[in-house]
Amino acid sequence: MKTTLNLMLIMLVITLHIGETNAQTTTTNQTNYFKITTPSGYLQIGPGNTGFSHFVTDRVRFYFNKPIYVNGSIHSYIGKNLSIGTHGQSQLTILESNGNVGIGTLNPNYTLEIAHNKVGDWKNAIRLNSNNPNKHWLFYMTTNGLSNWSGFHTQSDNIHLILRDATGFAQVSLRSDGGNTYFNTGNVGIGTTSPDSKLTVKGDIHTNEVKVDLEGAVAPDFVFDNDYDLLSLPETEAYIKQNHHLPQVPSAAEMEANGIELGKMNMLLLQKIEELTLHQIEQHKNIQLLLQKVAAQEKEITELKNN
Repeated sequence: MKTTLNLMLIMLVITLHIGETNAQTTTTNQTNYFKITTPSGYLQIGPGNTGFSHFVTDRVRFYFNKPIYVNGSIHSYIGKNLSIGTHGQSQLTILESNGNVGIGTLNPNYTLEIAHNKVGDWKNAIRLNSNNPNKHWLFYMTTNGLSNWSGFHTQSDNIHLILRDATGFAQVSLRSDGGNTYFNTGNVGIGTTSPDSKLTVKGDIHTNEVKVDLEGAVAPDFVFDNDYDLLSLPETEAYIKQNHHLPQVPSAAEMEANGIELGKMNMLLLQKIEELTLHQIEQHKNIQLLLQKVAAQEKEITELKNN
């Protein structure tokens, strides 16, 4: 037994590559560990109690020059956080108190917290990279089983983001492949945090074309009906003098307070153009009659002069 124990100690010293000329090894039955001592410090190896096997040293850290393989789990000691780092600095921390995981921070306040402290361009905090040409999810989350999963997937260098509600219906879909992009929930605000319509823009809009669907509204062709009550020009003049705006058209104060509805305003302006057209047609008829009368009078004058 003594020969076997001494052989184990010699093998342990050789395996640990202790280069000190006066290294010492000791063992004791009372503490159940091997202790290797050099002028640089000591290392204790052994089951210090019935619950754990111990590696204990007075140095600030352990150094392993080969990869470490673990057949099981890695846990921090009771009351201690678990940290994994490089170059003497912790890069990933798991809090012992609540299991929060921090990357770049020692005190994560959330289940996963990433502190992005890199300086410079393109120093990204998170990068998801995939070389799979088939459709698959890069990011996937659910709060109600598989009925309302949300996330984004990639296929052939294109990305598709989907956000679903509790029933599993896709309320938001953003695509980079030319497919339909849509919002089916709530109001959307650009330049405002309190949109009051499906799309509220506080600012300018630059576009090539605007198409307005006239739901329930029709073009004001009723102006050309025989029974349409067309205000005469004197009646229109009297209304303008009294109200300072055209009949049926909102005043400047109303427009400032309530804005204008583009579809209704366009139809109203078209109605006024049609009314003006009727007045112009009537005026043209009157001018033609006057020209005819003038021509007749000129003829009579010429005949009188000749006689």
